[in-house]
Amino acid sequence: MTALRAMAAGARRALGSPFILLWLWLLNLAVAAPVAWIVVASLEDGIGTSRAYVTLTSDFDMEWYGTYRDEARGIASTFTPTHAGAGAVYDNLERMLTGDLLSLPLSVIVVGCVYGLLWLLMLGGVVDRFADRDARPGFRRFFGAGGRLFFRFVRLAVLSGALYVGVYWVSHNLFAWMKEATRDVTVEGTIFYYSLLIWGLTAVLLTLIHACFGFAKVATVVDNRRSMLLAAVRGFAFVARHPVRTLGLYYGFLLVTGFVLVWYVLLAPGVGQQTYEAILWAFAGSQLFLLLKLFVRLSLLGGQTAMCQAHARKGASLDFIQNSDSEPDLAPDPPSSV
Repeated sequence: MTALRAMAAGARRALGSPFILLWLWLLNLAVAAPVAWIVVASLEDGIGTSRAYVTLTSDFDMEWYGTYRDEARGIASTFTPTHAGAGAVYDNLERMLTGDLLSLPLSVIVVGCVYGLLWLLMLGGVVDRFADRDARPGFRRFFGAGGRLFFRFVRLAVLSGALYVGVYWVSHNLFAWMKEATRDVTVEGTIFYYSLLIWGLTAVLLTLIHACFGFAKVATVVDNRRSMLLAAVRGFAFVARHPVRTLGLYYGFLLVTGFVLVWYVLLAPGVGQQTYEAILWAFAGSQLFLLLKLFVRLSLLGGQTAMCQAHARKGASLDFIQNSDSEPDLAPDPPSSV
């Protein structure tokens, strides 16, 4: 199966399970709502009876923000002027490239971990649904598969997390080496190109790991594997054997995500939302952006599942590891078509 065919198959599988997309969107909303309420309450206390609200209704008051930032604690301290527009996208991309997550307040890290565990709980049901489309969908099967595979996906997350940490360690050491090597360099372009090269290498390694572990998740569900170390090896081996197709699928959807981000950057609302209608439109636009991101993420999982199953039907093993740790009696029945 080519990368384009897998992308189309993944999109069809995501569209064929709209309740999953809706459920994951509600999960995002349920996790984000309490956090947003804490920030809103902090902003109300920070503005109080001052005249700062007059400026904030049409522009951003940096003097007020400096005072607020010095007094804010916990989740409230994460509020920045970038949250009023597309700057939040740039902040997230920067943190992904630098791995600068531990510098966040502990409360934010806890919320992120809770969301990650909830996502892993849902993930088993998502991949199970994509892998066995002939089965009748339902919440019992969805959550049953999620619960059965939850701790396996947690172990996979730990393995992938260790590799991510390794990539960030290499990246930080490369930047330290660059600072020493360019200490006497006066041409800014040289430092810029060195930095761009390191950032590019970091991005490639991070996305490569993410792509391989996506196929590892599919192998865990399709083969019902118990050893997550062998599942990870299967994912890396499958990508190594079919690099053009697997990476074409992954980077194809990454390109689609880039177009979605560009669209949001161009249309994201800034400050000056003074009416309820403007606030409603701003909220609707941000939620549409979130739905599109979730759809692309689900489509990638669906495409990876379709590609693995297509190769399995042709008699091609996903890699050189035998299925000695699988449980055939619990594995889902193969679908009749992609």
